[in-house]
Amino acid sequence: MNWFVSADGHCHPLDDGPAVPWWWPTNEEYDVIDRSKALNRDIPGYVHEQLAHDITVRIAEGDLRPRTPLPSERRVCVEYGVAIGTARQAVKNLADAGLLQTFPSKGTYVTVKGPELAKKLLAEQGAEEEPEPVSDLFPRINRPGAARGLGA
Repeated sequence: MNWFVSADGHCHPLDDGPAVPWWWPTNEEYDVIDRSKALNRDIPGYVHEQLAHDITVRIAEGDLRPRTPLPSERRVCVEYGVAIGTARQAVKNLADAGLLQTFPSKGTYVTVKGPELAKKLLAEQGAEEEPEPVSDLFPRINRPGAARGLGA
């Protein structure tokens, strides 16, 4: 909050304008889409592979167009509910596949051939079966210490 000193020497709060600096992020900048449901943590495998798959689907469907920037790492983390290392690994895998290109201090962009490559990758992955969720294979045991292998 901003204050001003009156002629009599008393401090008074200023009521005009926001109480935060002009560079402070606004609510609109944090209005993100919850994409965490796109990731199934019960499926065996790495979360960064699922994240890379979802970004590939978004590129193939045209949600992310060629020569457009990928959302920032922080925004990807918030949207998908993952750690920054997971987001970085997914972006690295997609860059190695040729779908994305990263420019230091500029961001990560969808390549011109990104949609073609994404559709090709999805067609190749479509032949594979979706793995069964782990929770169906190994039901939880509700015994004290069972999670650590101590229960009998």
